[in-house]
This record gives sequence, C-alpha cells and structure tokens, in this order.
Amino acid sequence: MPRPCSADGCVLIQRERQGGHENLPREATGAGGARRRRLPSRSVGEGTPLVTVEYVFPHAVWTQTYRTRPFTPEEFERELERAHLKSDRTLTGDG
Repeated sequence: MPRPCSADGCVLIQRERQGGHENLPREATGAGGARRRRLPSRSVGEGTPLVTVEYVFPHAVWTQTYRTRPFTPEEFERELERAHLKSDRTLTGDG
C-alpha cells in the first residue's frame, strides 16, 4: 500500500463526534445569528452516509455535502494502522 505522505510528514484528519448523524435534522445558532442545519443523511453504500449541512447567514445561504465514514474508536485505530499511520495528538481537547 502506498504511503499517504512522506516518512517525516503528517496527515490531518477531521473527525466528527460520536452520534453526529443521529437525531437529524438538527440546527444550531452561532455568532451573529448564523444557523447551521445538519440535514438527514442518506447511505451511499458500504456504511457511508452522504451528509448535507446548510449554513444560513443574514445575507447568504450555502450547503456543503460530503461523504463520511463512522468508526468506533477501535475501528478508527485499526484503519490508521492499515494505512501505516498512528495518532499522536489531537488539535482540540475534545479530540
């Protein structure tokens, strides 16, 4: 399997919190009244949800759609190992 980066490089992985795809739709209001709506996801196969998030600001609205792959902590570590990677730190206190 090819390496995902050079031997002295690093890979930044964005993770979502456990349960992030449950109890949808869900909405949160942020600074300045901006709203973020996580819409119900749909499967695109092999346990991969297609997620759409709608961002609503006073003068703009846009959506972001992406594929994600939910892993338990053990599954995540196993996938890192398969890719010849290891987790050595997180960027935030909540992981």
